[in-house]
Amino acid sequence: SNLFNKNFKNLTKNHSYELLTIPVGVKYGSDVEQVRQLLIRALSALQSTDEYGRPLIDPAFGFEVRFDSFGDNSVNLNVMQYVLVERRGPYAAQAKEVIYNTLNANGIEIPFPQRDVYIKQAP
Repeated sequence: SNLFNKNFKNLTKNHSYELLTIPVGVKYGSDVEQVRQLLIRALSALQSTDEYGRPLIDPAFGFEVRFDSFGDNSVNLNVMQYVLVERRGPYAAQAKEVIYNTLNANGIEIPFPQRDVYIKQAP
């Protein structure tokens, strides 16, 4: 009953796009501006239209790559774009693959967590 008694706000009403944020971590020492330009160029190739002629990516926003944080193992960036709601899932998978392949093709390392374990023996 609470579901029908509350007011909800439709965030996609009248524009059909929703923000998609894809986190990306790159090795410390990477040129962040170079990574930003590579990702924007690579993702721009995914711009297309749906069967109704609507752009897949909101042209008013485009692509944005923002510096997010200094992680334990990587410099963390967020790749942000507004995507048609009904195409979000397939687009996200395709965009992640493009990001991965672009970084690999340009020798930019995606680090993974590592731990060094030292074993001390009792006397």
